[in-house]
Amino acid sequence: MLAALPLIALAQPLAAEDAPAVTQAATVQAVTGWGHPVYDIAPDPAVRFGVLDNGLRYAILRNGTPRDTAVIRFGFDVGWIDESEDELGLAHMLEHMAFNGSRNVPEGEMIKLLERLGLAFGADTNASTGFEDTIYKLDLPRTDAELVDTALMLMRETASELTIADDAVDRERGIIQSETRTRNNFTIRRYKHYFDFVAPETRYAARFRADGTDAIIDTAPGQALRDLYRRFYRPDNAALVVVGDIDPDTIEAKIRERFGDWTVPSTPRVEVAKGNVDLARGPAAANFVDPDVQHMVVIDRFAPYVERKPTIAETDRSRLVALGTAILNRRLQRIANSADAPIISGGASASDFFDIQRRAQLQLQAREGEWKRALA
Repeated sequence: MLAALPLIALAQPLAAEDAPAVTQAATVQAVTGWGHPVYDIAPDPAVRFGVLDNGLRYAILRNGTPRDTAVIRFGFDVGWIDESEDELGLAHMLEHMAFNGSRNVPEGEMIKLLERLGLAFGADTNASTGFEDTIYKLDLPRTDAELVDTALMLMRETASELTIADDAVDRERGIIQSETRTRNNFTIRRYKHYFDFVAPETRYAARFRADGTDAIIDTAPGQALRDLYRRFYRPDNAALVVVGDIDPDTIEAKIRERFGDWTVPSTPRVEVAKGNVDLARGPAAANFVDPDVQHMVVIDRFAPYVERKPTIAETDRSRLVALGTAILNRRLQRIANSADAPIISGGASASDFFDIQRRAQLQLQAREGEWKRALA
């Protein structure tokens, strides 16, 4: 069987003067409860934004559909790109340790506690770690006081009370490695190759499935995870969101009571340098070969990053970009549906490459053996 041959191409980048015009400077009319500037689009008054004295941000929204349910999301600004060379893979491992014992919930008791209250692990209780953030998730099938209090208690335990015992860390290593092996599919391998090709000088390429990660997960001492925990799990680096059929006044009071004593470390939070895509690189191309991947052609074009303010003018500009992209995608769909088409599907998009560059992308899935016609 022949290996599939996707082609990744980096087109000539836009020069700075060719970048889309920046929206005219708008007047700041107000700020949200999180300190974000408000221009000519009023924030939703139904969302209650707040910040505790320790820096924890929270947002509460009453939403009665579905009735008597709520969702809680607790996010930390820490992910793969924040790991040092001797911490590769530990942000994800730390996420796992949140379910393996804290000061008030012994190891093995959290899941049992949630199951007694009617929650299922995975369906209602979960967490995720990405490039830049770690998010803990609880979906509550009821909003009675006992369940809401328990949910907020568990989030508070995650915030600063995890024990991260050495023996618990050792027991978790095999689970992490099993996840890594299970998820090592062609999509992950292609993305690793993609980041190494288009953005080799960024933390995104350096930290995504980095060499040495497995060895660190197998050998890192518990103290390494505890150090990472103390460095990033801090109130001025976190946000708590509660949405559901709840009373905002009651939830806000519970948040203030539960999280108000969370102390801020004396050392400041340090932002990592993320790196940039080299816009002077010029046209470049690379092939990624894998026996499991479909035949694909991907073309990217990068431009300088522009921070886009939430204004009516910027919304109108974004709508035009979305409309133009939709027209192009409709044309690609027609080609794919035509007789003797070289492609099965195709799509174009325009988005930010994280917050370091602007990217336009065209991606086509070719029919078997037809990648040259797809490229043409």
